[in-house]
Amino acid sequence: MAQRRFILIDHSIRGFGGHHYEYAVHVLAAARDAGFETILAVNRAFTADSGHVEPWKIVPVYEHGFWRNIASPPKHAIHKDGWRRRYFEWKLRFKHGKYGQMLAMIPLYRQYYTPRTIQAEAKSKLQLVFMLLGLLLIKWPYNVLASTVYLLRVILDPFEEYLKRIGAAIWHLIQMIFYPVRIVRHLNLFERIAKRSSTASEFSRDTADLFRRIGFQKGDVVFIPTLSDHDLSSLQSFLASEPAAHQASWHLLFRRDLLTTDDRKAGATLPSNPSAVQTFQRFHQAANGTDVRFYTDTDRLTHEYNAMGTSRFRTLPIPINPRLTEQLNRHGAARPLRIVYCGDARMEKGYHLLPDLVRDLHRNGHADDVVFRIQSNFAHARPQDGTIEHLARTELQLYPARRVEVIPTPLNSEQYHELVASADILLVLYDADNYYARSSGVLVEALAAGIPVLTPAASWMGQQIAEATYDYLSDRIRQSKLVAREQLGNATPGGMTIKKPWDATGVFIRLRPPTDESPQVILDIEQRRSGATRVVASSMLHRVAGRADCLALFRLDAASDEIQLRLTTADRQTELPMRGLELAFTSDSPESLHGDAAGRTYLPGESISDHLKHLVEHYEHYRDTAQSFARIWNARHSAARLVQELVS
Repeated sequence: MAQRRFILIDHSIRGFGGHHYEYAVHVLAAARDAGFETILAVNRAFTADSGHVEPWKIVPVYEHGFWRNIASPPKHAIHKDGWRRRYFEWKLRFKHGKYGQMLAMIPLYRQYYTPRTIQAEAKSKLQLVFMLLGLLLIKWPYNVLASTVYLLRVILDPFEEYLKRIGAAIWHLIQMIFYPVRIVRHLNLFERIAKRSSTASEFSRDTADLFRRIGFQKGDVVFIPTLSDHDLSSLQSFLASEPAAHQASWHLLFRRDLLTTDDRKAGATLPSNPSAVQTFQRFHQAANGTDVRFYTDTDRLTHEYNAMGTSRFRTLPIPINPRLTEQLNRHGAARPLRIVYCGDARMEKGYHLLPDLVRDLHRNGHADDVVFRIQSNFAHARPQDGTIEHLARTELQLYPARRVEVIPTPLNSEQYHELVASADILLVLYDADNYYARSSGVLVEALAAGIPVLTPAASWMGQQIAEATYDYLSDRIRQSKLVAREQLGNATPGGMTIKKPWDATGVFIRLRPPTDESPQVILDIEQRRSGATRVVASSMLHRVAGRADCLALFRLDAASDEIQLRLTTADRQTELPMRGLELAFTSDSPESLHGDAAGRTYLPGESISDHLKHLVEHYEHYRDTAQSFARIWNARHSAARLVQELVS
């Protein structure tokens, strides 16, 4: 009997390295261990490496990846970006250099240096001469310039309204001239034409080319872990035109959000753009007779895709690098702690937040306690959103290398693994809206290695930390010295006030999980004394599959005598009822009470720097809880379990 084949197609893989390649490597290794012959189909741009030999066949066949091939920018654009970058670098160095500091002091000279103050402060005639010269060189040119500007304003003032009308008329004419271009851009006509007539047909063509090379065998398992709706439409045409495709089982994984942020805010269960839903409906109707199975890699994504009511989606385990589990044997980290940022320098990943984090942590007295290691290569030839990432990297490069190590070049698999493995704290500062439902490879690696993380609460990453926190608090409440319990049942919106026992140092709060309509909510606790607010704290609660309730822990201010609880939606626009509310007050040492585990999460508007400072100051707690949760996480997620799910 011929050996069954496991064929992994990822048209975004262009070389040895990156998350796409690492994902494929772990899955193929597990499939090979399960007795399959393994084949990897990749992008045509894939470059072979004589020093890198894999135990599976690699077929470079796909012209376009998930993001399409990125064309090199024109030379004039490269030169323009280069000059812009050099300008910002000069501007930043000038601002923080001695001449910039002197320039910043000019307003002070203008305000305090007058002939009268100079005569009073001069200690000798020579000093008087130099001070008067300084006055002339600083104040006189400024006054001449200010007077000139004032004169021009006086001259042009009567014509202000007339000039505004001329400008408005010119702008209106320009808008009318380019009106057709605006319509085309608004409708995304060029993008739609390019994707439908080019990318879609090319994916079908390249898939046909792949199987012309390797053929079909009965029992083939074809796994495509990165797929767009355009690729799905193209795959539909291939399956319809290729009778032999029915010999294989097709396993399609979708790892991108189906709903937009606006869709979720509106409470929609289906995307406002119907094209994606229609694509799945057409595929479902045309796939009769072909074994096609659909997956996502998070429960939130599965919930979104199943709401379409077409095919059934299941949640797959996430493959992890087995080498990362070696980190669990670490028992302590010598100071300074290594704070690591992994991945491209992109705003979506929070790269622009790093200069403020570094600066604030140094100002808070932790300059000698931490070292930052920051991967800082740009994903594309031209960084997105202008020069913000360039500016952030330039500012980070101003620090001594012993304080901030900036890594400006892409990393291969070994280098990337070394960077992750070196971390004591990992920064996963991703945009919460973009990662509400989709997974983060960096967070997966951090949890597998038992490394504490800092990440936004209102995201899939925050949900994983909430799960670790629930497990920790469930054990913690059993070990705590409780001084009082309150069974409060259900509370209507508007807040509930409870008297605090005099000796209570903290309170465990248990309530039923959020509903499907609001899977993540915010619990606020306001601590008061004689009606005056002293402390306000907040925690985000997540709906987690298999959990019958939610659990939170807050430290209590010794001087407060009552607390008020309030539950709101994630955007704080609507107050919610609290169901099954239970309180347990503890008198344990305040220093032993931690409201989270395995990492810190931050809400919109909160100081990220304060959360990082807290992580550094209580590192041992977060390290121990991260390593404890890693054993649970690694038992749930592995490439072997993923392959078992696919072939079962």
